[in-house]
Amino acid sequence: MKIKIAILITAIIAIVSILFFKTNNDKSVKKINDEILIVGTSADFAPFSFLENNEIVGFDIDIAKEIAKKLNMPIEIVNRSFDMLIPEIQLGNIQLIAAGMSSTPEKAKQVLFTEPHLKGTNLIAISKKNTIINSFDELKNEAVIVNGGYTSDLYLSKFEGINLKRLPTVADAFLALNSGQGTAFVTAENTVKHFFKKYGKENFNIYVLKNSSEDTALAVSKQSIELYLKINNAMQNLIKDGTIEKLKEKWEL
Repeated sequence: MKIKIAILITAIIAIVSILFFKTNNDKSVKKINDEILIVGTSADFAPFSFLENNEIVGFDIDIAKEIAKKLNMPIEIVNRSFDMLIPEIQLGNIQLIAAGMSSTPEKAKQVLFTEPHLKGTNLIAISKKNTIINSFDELKNEAVIVNGGYTSDLYLSKFEGINLKRLPTVADAFLALNSGQGTAFVTAENTVKHFFKKYGKENFNIYVLKNSSEDTALAVSKQSIELYLKINNAMQNLIKDGTIEKLKEKWEL
């Protein structure tokens, strides 16, 4: 009899513990989903997201802040490596990606993209002091610099014979290009204006990479349909009321 009572007490304690954990866990999830907008970014991709005076700033960061205002939610911005952003949103650690991300078909299988807030293409930048390349075909067997995980990396990975040198930031890529560590740097046109000013646009041969147009958008988890609809509606309103255009002017895009 005592054994049965002991077993019953143990079972009751286990059930209460599970219910207590579930209740507290649900409150935690509710706090993340309903009370604060947690935005993931990779602060090494100017002008979309980068560090300035120890603060994360940029075009996409400003847009995320405007969306948070529309939703009447406080915002928290967390810095992650670019290749960890989609896994982080799938795990529920962040709710929104604002990092100059291209809305490619491959990524659209993993996340929900908002209305695009920027359109562009990719450029091939070649330092005039290093070598002479006149076409994309001449990049075969050459060392080509890309930012790992970004559109140019995914695009060029489809071609055989191109030796890709993957670097984490645009700044690293330009340093490598100028020091002769690569023949060319392929990247989104919207990321290079600052560096052309710094290094002199006249010192580069620049070509548009054919069939590489891309849309830039924010991303939301596929598990957060209701939040996605709110964020996408806010984005559409920001486009309609001219806020996005003003931010493009601010960041020279």
